[in-house]
Amino acid sequence: MILYSMKYFLYFLLIMLIIVPSTSLSSEVPEPMGYRPLAPDGVFSTFSTKSLKKNQWAFGPAFELLREPAIERISIQAAYGISDIVELGFNLPYTWGKDTEGFEQLNLGLKYRFLNETATTPSIASIFVIGIPVGNEPHANSTDLSAGVILSKRLGPVNGHINLIYTAIDNPSLRDEVTYAFGIDFQAASNMSLLGEIYGQQSRFHGRNDLELRGGYRIATNESIYTTLGIGVDLKNRTPEYRVLVSVTFLYPIEERKVIRIIEEES
Repeated sequence: MILYSMKYFLYFLLIMLIIVPSTSLSSEVPEPMGYRPLAPDGVFSTFSTKSLKKNQWAFGPAFELLREPAIERISIQAAYGISDIVELGFNLPYTWGKDTEGFEQLNLGLKYRFLNETATTPSIASIFVIGIPVGNEPHANSTDLSAGVILSKRLGPVNGHINLIYTAIDNPSLRDEVTYAFGIDFQAASNMSLLGEIYGQQSRFHGRNDLELRGGYRIATNESIYTTLGIGVDLKNRTPEYRVLVSVTFLYPIEERKVIRIIEEES
């Protein structure tokens, strides 16, 4: 059933790429890719307060296809659990498309969960990111410093996450950014989660406000490999009009699951 659903979702993405018309001839470039969460925690761009276990690694590629403007991105990303509540990570996106090609920023991120979830309150974490320009991309040629807060709460099979992040940009021709995001992941099966996200940003470009709706799902191929597929549609400025998101994440070492055996005694 899972394989069939993946197949049909891929067909849907291909159809969208072919038939969705372009309604904008905007030459504006989109935001830099920025720092992103790795599966199985978080959504697409919305972070979760949950971190990798101590001494656990997560790594893998992520791919984005954007339309209007027509741009492709590939990113290598990784994270490491310093402790059960502190996670250090990085990503390095490479962009190509019309009138643009090269590396964006090397993003280094630190996430610290300082309040655990209770029955009535969410867990809370802080996040700090530095973006260092390593290429010649004109939309990613500044040093960025970001700080924000993350809230997460689980209600049954649903995990909800709220992010609020401020980014100071070391470039007088660009504005500082404010990013706000709300994401959910619904545990639809033991190895599949449905994902939804509203992602907003007060852009570095002339204070433009962007708002995007994203949906998709995540499959656990096994206990160490996660594949995430999604599509995002812009709700406001149509820059980009839509995007396709694909990522594969590998975990090492594999977290062992505790199995509880119940033995019934014959009366």
